[in-house]
Amino acid sequence: MKRILVISVIMFSAGVLMAVDGYRATLCLENGNTVNVEYFGAEKGVDTYKLRGLLNGQQVCYDLSEISEVIFSEYKTKSYMTEPSYVPGDAIIVSKKGKRFSLTDAWIGCDSASLSRIYYCYLDPVTEAKMFSYSLIFKKIVSINIGDNVGSMKKNSATGEFFPAIYSFDPFTGQKLIWANPVK
Repeated sequence: MKRILVISVIMFSAGVLMAVDGYRATLCLENGNTVNVEYFGAEKGVDTYKLRGLLNGQQVCYDLSEISEVIFSEYKTKSYMTEPSYVPGDAIIVSKKGKRFSLTDAWIGCDSASLSRIYYCYLDPVTEAKMFSYSLIFKKIVSINIGDNVGSMKKNSATGEFFPAIYSFDPFTGQKLIWANPVK
């Protein structure tokens, strides 16, 4: 009986720890700043965001953890509200294998609900305390890079030249850029 209780407690603890972890990402904002996301969600815990849209005319749905990068290229809205509840737009998605696809009428949501903002947890750079915030999708967020937080800028590995985080490719050579921190 004790053995079953101990195994149950261990399995429950592992499940709770996995639920809190989520996955990391880097948000590139329209002002050029980046936010290193510890996980998507608010203080209540991890949210599973889905990216939906049309790919070659077919309705698709991806968990953000299934893709490498989402680049929001254009947003559309039919009203002049400052924060519409549904903001479909065009996006470029990059698969884990590096292939790029165009998604039209794209939007992000939890389950079937559409959202105009995405909630996230990040660490305060000074105290490393967990902080919670949100950003407007398409309006404030330029791209989302899913994976470990590996830098604040992008770098051309061939030339060593740095670029703002919103760049995916060197505008002069077309070479794919990698995440890096500039040496101070």
